[in-house]
Amino acid sequence: MLLVSCGSSNMKNNFHVTDVQGKNYPAQSDDGVTFRLYAPDAVLVTIAGTFNGWNSDSTELKKSDDGIWSVTLKVKKGKQYYKYLLDGYWIADPDNPDTTDDGFGGLNSVIQVK
Repeated sequence: MLLVSCGSSNMKNNFHVTDVQGKNYPAQSDDGVTFRLYAPDAVLVTIAGTFNGWNSDSTELKKSDDGIWSVTLKVKKGKQYYKYLLDGYWIADPDNPDTTDDGFGGLNSVIQVK
C-alpha cells in the first residue's frame, strides 16, 4: 500500500460547501424575492414559510418551458425560513445551502432578506 501526502497538515481549507449557492438560489430585487425550483416533471409546486404562515396552499409557483418553477413575493426583511411542497413532498431548496432543522426530521431553507 502506498500513501501519498499532497500538502502539509497545517494547511487550512477556507472553502465551505455551505457557501455554494446553486443557479436557482432565491434572487432579491426591488420587486421582492424570486424563488425558483428546477423540477421539469413536477405537476404542482408550492412554497411555504415564515412569510406566509407556513400555508402550503397559499403560494403556487408557475412553471416555465425550461422546467423552472418560480414565484416573486414581497417578503419582510430579516431571516426567513421556507421549503417547497413538490407534488405532495416537502423538500428544502436544493440550490440554497443554508438550512436548519425543521423539528420533524427534515430541513428548512433559510434566506436573509435585505
